[in-house]
Amino acid sequence: MIIKICGVMDPEIAFYAAQEGADMVGFICCPNSRRHVTYAQGAEIVKAVKEGGAIPVGVFKDVDSDSIASLCPLWNIEALQLYGIYPEPFQQYVRIIANAPMSDLDPQRDYLLFDSERPGSGMLFDWKTFQSPQGIRWFLSGGLNSSNVMEGIQLLKPDGVDVSSGVEEKGLKSKQLIKQFIDKVRSHG
Repeated sequence: MIIKICGVMDPEIAFYAAQEGADMVGFICCPNSRRHVTYAQGAEIVKAVKEGGAIPVGVFKDVDSDSIASLCPLWNIEALQLYGIYPEPFQQYVRIIANAPMSDLDPQRDYLLFDSERPGSGMLFDWKTFQSPQGIRWFLSGGLNSSNVMEGIQLLKPDGVDVSSGVEEKGLKSKQLIKQFIDKVRSHG
């Protein structure tokens, strides 16, 4: 089970999440998000994630393709999470496509991510009516925390889980909640 801790704004937290066993750590490159990071913050987060042994993921929404194409090499990242359809497919990167299945995904490298209608809100979507995708790896996201992640894993059988607000206290990432979430998922086996 792949674990992605998302919405990280602090290099110390990024390193901690990676050291605790997160496979991927995401940072938000969306100007309208309360978790948006600057170029300098992103560079420090990428460095910390890599030092911790995880894969840094730039998360983009409402950002033009040219900006994405210029930032990724500067940050030296190999993975993107994209909300929406971009004219440039960014096929040289591991792509995590959120809430918008694409036909040109590489099933050996890329992922789909299913989130609530309001990403980052901490709200669950209706798991009972959800149909798991076939032929592509995918992440479950949206409203996950250490109390409900096992139910989501058992019911939907995703390849990975993605959490942001579920490991926060008062809007800030909590080392204790990150550890609880990772430990709970790893206990699944």
